[in-house]
Parts: sequence; C-alpha cells; structure tokens
Amino acid sequence: MTDTEIWRTDYSAETTAAPDTIWRIFKNVAGWKDWNAGIAEIVIDGPFAAGTWFTMQPPGEAPLRCRLVEVRDNACFVDETRVGDGSSGICRPVLLRRLPLLHRPDRSRRPQ
Repeated sequence: MTDTEIWRTDYSAETTAAPDTIWRIFKNVAGWKDWNAGIAEIVIDGPFAAGTWFTMQPPGEAPLRCRLVEVRDNACFVDETRVGDGSSGICRPVLLRRLPLLHRPDRSRRPQ
C-alpha cells in the first residue's frame, strides 16, 4: 500500500435512543470496554474534548495511543491513532444523526 492509498469502511446502527443518551455512552470512555469487544482496557488522560489523549488496548495486543481531534457535543467526535513509526494512522469519525421517523407497521402483531 502506498501513502496515497486509503482504506475506508463504514458502519451504521439505528436506535430509538435519544442523541444525548448515546452521547453519554460515548463520553464515558472508561465504559467503552463494556460494550466494545475490541477493547480490553482503556484509559483517558483528561476530559472528553479535542486534544485529549487516551490509551486503548485491544485483547491480546499492545496498547494504542489515540487522540480526540474533534468533539462536538451530541453531534460527533473524531479520534486518531498513529501506528507503526507514526507516519500512518487511523482516523475514526463517529457521527450522531437524527433520522426522520418513518411509518413502520405494528411489530407487536404476528403475521397471519
């Protein structure tokens, strides 16, 4: 892979939870390991704010140093992890979007 190549993967999930509820879960960095199986240990070095560093250790792997590069309350955060000699990295934006409510059939009824 050259310096100009980029890997990109998108994930999404829908929930009926309010954005501030989801935001509280994201702000509780120490709790990420409770719902993310890819984190064995995690420690944040300050507030959940741009510029704050945290150390995250995947199960069975070496710890990674990460930095919050952007934080907008109830909207998004972006963290960055430098790997190898520091010339490459992973930038992970997390966005909260309120989607329009769509008419959905009553799911409590069973099909006939």
